[in-house]
Amino acid sequence: MSIINFGGTITASTSGSLGDFDGFTLVYVHSKATDKQVTICTSKTDNTAVRTFQIGLDQSLVVEKTSTQGIFGESADIFFTPVNSVRG
Repeated sequence: MSIINFGGTITASTSGSLGDFDGFTLVYVHSKATDKQVTICTSKTDNTAVRTFQIGLDQSLVVEKTSTQGIFGESADIFFTPVNSVRG
């Protein structure tokens, strides 16, 4: 799988101050901790959960969300990177 990185990596924020994801629909998520929760919310200012999932130690995945949804992590051991496209 080829990932085209479009922005810098952002450490997860449980407070939700992740404005850098405005307009992005793909986000690369990587965890450096065991069984941490990631939440996709209605928006970066509305913490109403749309989806939640657990990510394991050293696990990585690409999440698709709408351009207006926020994404939050349970701890600072989760890292987010906005992605332009995924191939392969």
